[in-house]
Amino acid sequence: MVLAASIKNSKDPCFAFSRLTEGRAVTARFRGLAIARFDLCSTEEGVLLFARDAGWNVVNRWSLLAIDDAMTEGARSFGVDLSDWRPVA
Repeated sequence: MVLAASIKNSKDPCFAFSRLTEGRAVTARFRGLAIARFDLCSTEEGVLLFARDAGWNVVNRWSLLAIDDAMTEGARSFGVDLSDWRPVA
């Protein structure tokens, strides 16, 4: 993981999702995003943008070509500003 950001508007109903826990639907919220690098093949690299809940459980992910693309998608889908991203050691 190279960058992470909190979702400021996580109380907004559009940032809620349901998942099954012990056979019943439970509502949770997207709380943050993370970006990680990966190798597509020996000649290409890409990044994954992860949406996570409060416990850092991944609830969705997108494969993108560059960190800038992932940051743009975070802004478009979740309202995360460029200044919200923090490096992860």
